[in-house]
Amino acid sequence: MKLNSIYTTFNGEVNAQGIGSPVIFVRLQGCHLRCYKKTMGILCDTPEGLKKPTQRDEINSIFAEIEQVSKTTGLKLITLTGGDPLWNKEEELIELFTLLSKGGYTTNVETSGTISWLPYRHIPRVHWVLDYKCKSTGVSPKLNLLAFRDNLLELDKNDFIKFVIYDGADYEEFLSFFKFKELVTNCQANIAVGAFWGGKLDTFELFEMLKKDGLLSKITINMQTHKMAVSSDYNKFIPTDI
Repeated sequence: MKLNSIYTTFNGEVNAQGIGSPVIFVRLQGCHLRCYKKTMGILCDTPEGLKKPTQRDEINSIFAEIEQVSKTTGLKLITLTGGDPLWNKEEELIELFTLLSKGGYTTNVETSGTISWLPYRHIPRVHWVLDYKCKSTGVSPKLNLLAFRDNLLELDKNDFIKFVIYDGADYEEFLSFFKFKELVTNCQANIAVGAFWGGKLDTFELFEMLKKDGLLSKITINMQTHKMAVSSDYNKFIPTDI
């Protein structure tokens, strides 16, 4: 497993503990997706986390670093992100999740959902934030089938399915999914909807669309609050080696 960084911050997006909760951020390295590269010529807001790792870190050393940060801050809440953290080897992830769970940590995993999370569902105190890949990302719709059609019942009230809406087409895709969830499944997961930072719809416009469609009582607005003090033009170039 390759570690990118460990640091303390606050949760800028939705999770079981809520936006603004202080947290130990654990960012792993590597991702199998390149969202927005084909459609917009940009990448996600953490392009440095996308590269394939050239070296590996021992799970025990990663956990020891987390323990040190926890002793200093008193925090027992983890956000595990990437890249896509599930891109790593299954056995390594099971080892890390198990160490965190037994150590009294609660872990929210931020992942695309295009890699199965089912091998880890038996581990206590691990929750999921799955990022549905709408059309604007350029990700093949087939990759959403695993997470968002076949395995919805594996999610519970501590889990989130997150939609990042760039334009009207993304919103229509969200509506289609939401109708499927309501009519076909008994999925307990929370649904979060937020505007793409610098997209064609802003948060207030998106709010009014959700209001018009009678969905305000059934969703959470995702604000990406960690970006509010950051310039929206952070994606000025795509590194040539990604």
